Amino acid sequence: MATATTGQSAGEPRHSTTTAVVIAADACVANENLGEIATNFISRCRMGSIRQEFPGQHYGDTLEYIKGCGERSCKTAWKLLNDNRFKK
Repeated sequence: MATATTGQSAGEPRHSTTTAVVIAADACVANENLGEIATNFISRCRMGSIRQEFPGQHYGDTLEYIKGCGERSCKTAWKLLNDNRFKK
């Protein structure tokens, strides 16, 4: 039985099997981050004052859902996410 020289046992993979989402520091355009959860996008790219107006029921929704949803609250949320007043 051969032993691994990298400090791993013989049956273990040599690379991580988890997938990480890579987000560019300047990628704060809502339309370019449709897979991101609204609260994460807000924390990363928008000022905290947006939370006073943002419809709370959509914090856990993806930007893609908010963009495509036909409800009035979704339209408000999408408009706020793209409002330059709240950009960091």
